[in-house]
Amino acid sequence: IDDCVAEKPHMEENAVIQYHYDHSVGRTIKGINLLSCCYEISVQDLSICVPVQVEVIEKTELYENERSGELRYRSKKTKNEIFQDLLRAVQQNQIPYGYVLCDVWFSSAENMMFIRTKLKKHFVMPIKSNRLVRLLAEGETIEHHPGQKKLFRAVDTLDLTEDHTYRAEIKGLAFEVLLLRHVYKNADGTVGVVFLVTSDLTLSGTALFDLQQRRWKIEPYHKSLKQNASLMKSPARTAWTQRNHVFASLLGYVKLEGLKLQGRVNHFALRTRIYTRAVQAAWEELRNLRELFKSPVPLGA
Repeated sequence: IDDCVAEKPHMEENAVIQYHYDHSVGRTIKGINLLSCCYEISVQDLSICVPVQVEVIEKTELYENERSGELRYRSKKTKNEIFQDLLRAVQQNQIPYGYVLCDVWFSSAENMMFIRTKLKKHFVMPIKSNRLVRLLAEGETIEHHPGQKKLFRAVDTLDLTEDHTYRAEIKGLAFEVLLLRHVYKNADGTVGVVFLVTSDLTLSGTALFDLQQRRWKIEPYHKSLKQNASLMKSPARTAWTQRNHVFASLLGYVKLEGLKLQGRVNHFALRTRIYTRAVQAAWEELRNLRELFKSPVPLGA
C-alpha cells in the first residue's frame, strides 16, 4: 500500500484537486492524491501488480490552521484510517495474501496491531530511526512482570549487527516482532540505514529483506499510471469527472498488465509499439492522399 500525487498545477481547487505533501519530491504540490492497495502475484513466471483497492483522497472539511490562522481543507479521514479501510475491503473480497508491505509513513503501532490482531495477517514495514524498541533476551517474552520496568531505546542507538534478525518489542505493541538493520548505498555514493520489522517470527534476515524489496513493485505502477494510462492528462474540471478519469486510467493500467502477460513486454514497450503503428498508419494515409490529389478531378464531380 502506498500513495502518489498526480500533479495538476493549473487546475482549479476542489475536493479532489488539493495541495498534498509528496514525499518523493519532499514538498507540497497541487494535484490528485491516490492511496492504492496493489496485489502482486506471479503468473507464468512473470510478476504482475494490479490495484485491487484505490481511494482518491478528498479534502472537504474546513478547519483553521493553528499556526497561521488560515482556513484550509482536510480529509475527513486520516491516511492511516483509509489504509485500514482498504485492507478491510481486501479481506471482505476474500483476496488471498500473505504479507502487507508499506513504507515508513504507515508503520504506526495502530496499523501493526490492526493487521496482526484484526486481519490475522503478517506485515513487513520499515520504522523510523527514533522508534522506541527493546531487544528480548533468549527465552524472554514481552509480558510485563510486576516491579519490572521496561527500558525502551531509540532503535538507531542499539548495537545491531547488519542483516541479522533480533526478537524485539516495540513500544505500544502487544506482540513481539523481528527487527533487522540493513545498510545500503545510494546512487550518489552516500550510505543509508533502514530498520525493518515483521510480525512473522519465522523469517530469516534474507527473506525479510527480500520481502521488503518487493514493496517497490508499486513504484512502476505509479509511473505507468501517470505516463502510460494518462492519469495526469485529464481535462476534466469537476470532482465527479476527475474521479471518473482516475477510474478510467486504472482500467487502462489493468489492460496494459494483461497485454504485458500476453506479449511479455513492459508497458513502455507496448506504448512504443502502439505509437509506431499509429505513425505508420498516419504516414500510409498521407501517401494515399498524395496519390488522390495527383489524379485529375473532373469538373462538376
